[in-house]
Amino acid sequence: MNSVRMSIIEELNSNDLGLEISPLYNPIAKKSNFNVMYTDCVSKKESIRKHAHYEHAEIIDLDFIWEPGRKLSICVPKKKKFKFAIASHVLEHVPDPISWVMEVFEVLENEALLYLILPDKRSCYDHFRPETTVAELLDFWFNKRIIPTTAQIYDFLTLSFDDSDGQPPTTKRELIRHYDIQQALNFAVHAWVKGKYLDIHCSNFTPQSFVKVFQTLNDLGILNIKISEPISTSKMWGNEFMVKLRKIGEPRTHHPGSPHRNNVGRLR
Repeated sequence: MNSVRMSIIEELNSNDLGLEISPLYNPIAKKSNFNVMYTDCVSKKESIRKHAHYEHAEIIDLDFIWEPGRKLSICVPKKKKFKFAIASHVLEHVPDPISWVMEVFEVLENEALLYLILPDKRSCYDHFRPETTVAELLDFWFNKRIIPTTAQIYDFLTLSFDDSDGQPPTTKRELIRHYDIQQALNFAVHAWVKGKYLDIHCSNFTPQSFVKVFQTLNDLGILNIKISEPISTSKMWGNEFMVKLRKIGEPRTHHPGSPHRNNVGRLR
């Protein structure tokens, strides 16, 4: 277990009720040591199917499913409240990070911590993709995105590359793209027409950009949190970072609701 994960383990109180989101086969807070519940957006059976293309440890049992389209607070058994939550390599897959974080905070007690572990976009296959901005997150939030946008899909498929050799793109080697531009468009069209979720990295952050973006969301009153300084692994490539979001209270700025009809009508 690396230093990022160990820093979380060392902070947790074994008696506090916690929540780990999408633990798959390698939870950070193990039930043998902590009073923790596990959840994911799909069943164990579906997770086994999705991850059958590579070798891994056995996928663990879940306590409940956070069903797509339903609020987390509705899915939590007996309306339990948690003193901590952990999500490792989850947030970057979420089309609307603001709403996702808000839903997690709804099931946390005041002063509880949300531990987030994310890939550093500079040291993974997102290397050439631009950092996600406040403006983009606001757009995803206003539109309540539940599947990736056309822009997120096209950007991911055209700018990410095969990093399975563990080497940074600055080395003298030919970068292998998984998809060409036509295939990227085809995937985007399919997701648009079918309304299907395509599992991609929807957002891209460095430790510094994440703190800056979420501090701005806090300053805007959309979140009411205290943000820790990020902790990173020391690897040059494949680096990840952890940041803690402490729930201070309820936000003062709320979603504006459905758009005016003039903003959704077609031009004639």
